[in-house]
Amino acid sequence: MATPHVTGVAALLKAQDPDRDWRAIKNLILAGGDAIAALATTTITQKRLNARGALTCSNSTVLSRLLPVATTISGSVGTPIDLAALHINCADPNGNVSVTVNPGGAVISLVDDGLDSDQASGDGIYSGRWTPTAGGTFTLTFPGGDVVTVQALANYSVVSTPFSYRNITGTNLNLGDDTSASITSPFPILFGGGSFTTLFVSDNGYVNFTGSFNDFINRPMPTSLATTLVAPWWDDLFPVVGTSQNVFWEVTGSAPNRELVIEWRDIRYFICQLDSAATTKFQVVFFEGSSSILFNYADVFFGGVCTFADRGGSATVGVQVGPSLGTEFSLNSLSLNNNTALLWTVTAAPTAPTLNVTPTSRAFGKVPVGSSEDRTFTVKNIGGGTLTGSATTSAPFSVVSGGSYALTAGQSQQVTIRFTPTSAGTFAGSVSLSGAGGTSRSLTGTGISVSPIAPSGLTATPVSASQINLAWQDTNGNETETRIERKTGAGGTFAQIATVGANVTSFSDTGLTSNTTYVYRVRACNAVGCSNFSNEASASTQAVFTLTVTVRGSASGTVTSSPAGIDCGTDCSEVYTSGTSVTLTAAPGAGVTFKQWSGACAGTALTCQVSMTQARAVTATFAVVFTDAGAGDALPAGTLIKAVHFTELLGAINKLRAVLAMSAATWGITPTAGGTVLASQLTTLREALAAIPGATGFTTTPMAAGTLITRAQLNELRAAVRPLE
Repeated sequence: MATPHVTGVAALLKAQDPDRDWRAIKNLILAGGDAIAALATTTITQKRLNARGALTCSNSTVLSRLLPVATTISGSVGTPIDLAALHINCADPNGNVSVTVNPGGAVISLVDDGLDSDQASGDGIYSGRWTPTAGGTFTLTFPGGDVVTVQALANYSVVSTPFSYRNITGTNLNLGDDTSASITSPFPILFGGGSFTTLFVSDNGYVNFTGSFNDFINRPMPTSLATTLVAPWWDDLFPVVGTSQNVFWEVTGSAPNRELVIEWRDIRYFICQLDSAATTKFQVVFFEGSSSILFNYADVFFGGVCTFADRGGSATVGVQVGPSLGTEFSLNSLSLNNNTALLWTVTAAPTAPTLNVTPTSRAFGKVPVGSSEDRTFTVKNIGGGTLTGSATTSAPFSVVSGGSYALTAGQSQQVTIRFTPTSAGTFAGSVSLSGAGGTSRSLTGTGISVSPIAPSGLTATPVSASQINLAWQDTNGNETETRIERKTGAGGTFAQIATVGANVTSFSDTGLTSNTTYVYRVRACNAVGCSNFSNEASASTQAVFTLTVTVRGSASGTVTSSPAGIDCGTDCSEVYTSGTSVTLTAAPGAGVTFKQWSGACAGTALTCQVSMTQARAVTATFAVVFTDAGAGDALPAGTLIKAVHFTELLGAINKLRAVLAMSAATWGITPTAGGTVLASQLTTLREALAAIPGATGFTTTPMAAGTLITRAQLNELRAAVRPLE
């Protein structure tokens, strides 16, 4: 329920001063609370929220440790430990915080600058790091006498030692599968230079000092899954509850030379748990007053179907003092034998970084001019602290990766050097590696002149009626250009058509002829010469065909296409790639109806489909819609003859004449709406229609002036127009 209260106070603080940022608001909430003694161990500030105190805060300071969280922690030599403290006065940061390290009296200054481990500048959280340079117990004293104890653990090294198995009766831990038990040693175990009395023993062949850990899947060491680990045989082992095939421990000897012995006695392998004879037997021995550790192996052979796990074949053997620091003796390898022992001792940790570079030189051999070859060096910090530096060299050598490094104790990094000769000859150089006094390593290589290798895998892909795309594989890195040749058809002659630069592996050949086969080949060239030709690749440009549309009939209309290209009216033909399906759409004008398709299309629907597998021609016929038309376009009885009946007939006749490239007929006297229609006007219609070849079925005799015009005379003209459309 605290969240809404804190949110409300934050809103009040922002309203009080809109210029406050999140840092000031957070600090006022923390500094303005009421001090409550009962909160001393459960909160950072030992305070309870007080809205009035936050809004009126004045000269209220808070100084409290944030990191490490616990008062006793473990770390490892060479691994930084993060330190942080909250130090504020009301809204403002209140200055750097000093932490004293003992033994030694070194002072670590925690700063609020937003760099390195400090997450944000000016937020009142002061941060820094301390890196143990030797094993042992250290104290970190924060202001106010706040002390953190650090067990700084040094890494181990291992050697074989004479076998001396400790035969014990021991106390049975009676572990089940994937379980552990804690035991308390009567004397301090000086692991890694630290001091521990509680040990956590797992049935899966390991001990640790920092908490229960039961993972049955072994990992490379060090592993982030555990802080400390002593693993004589980390594997998926199986103790039998209530039997002597389990884990036992016993303290032997007398002070100050006692030994703590933990024995995995006749332990089975998990997948062979039903075979009581498929077992292993080993132990770990800790010594009073010494950080040394002894692994004894009495029986390392399971046998039977678990032979694969014999001799540590599926186990991790090693000692780890931190998630990133440990020593691995073996991982999933046949490294163990009966009646053998391993002695682990703390490695003396140098206090200063030490640079180690292997090997001492690199020879690149013979490299074609224009090509390159890579070699690596391993840079390692075999000392303490952090080794920082960089690698530099000069042409024809170059650093291509790993050129800068910051290595803590035991860390390593590969530095890759590339030799790229630009001319023939032998070259000698060196790479300089800085840090901890620095060193250099010699480099040699020979540049040789050779012509390139032929490109391979040439392909040709048609993408249109005028373009083919080429692609190939660059089989070498020493060409300066690739030459492209082409011929037309299988019997043509190759000729160079283009060149592309080094390392280019594609080309688009454009401006080609449609429906034509082209054959290509390429070769790589440099100053020495040219390679053989690649394989030949052929492709044919796509075929194209022309679609022609004709619009005809007794009235106006347009035809358009999808894909676009035809808009007839004005643009009545278009070229399409073979196989294209073209949709034609007829659009009649006002007072017009679409009559039919003919040619490559048929039917009376407004759309038709044309498949362009060859040249196609389509005719769209449009027909006039006569005014007052009844059945068969005739004027019904009783219909008054109008001027529009004459003008639309002449319009339809002229559309038919236009298709035949005939000139348009004109009126002597134009019919006008509401006016009297004349016999001469009917004669004009008869003469204009009669001039069209094939026009029949109507009277062509001129009308005498004053002759009465009838519906039948107009109807026969309308009927004669339709067959001509």
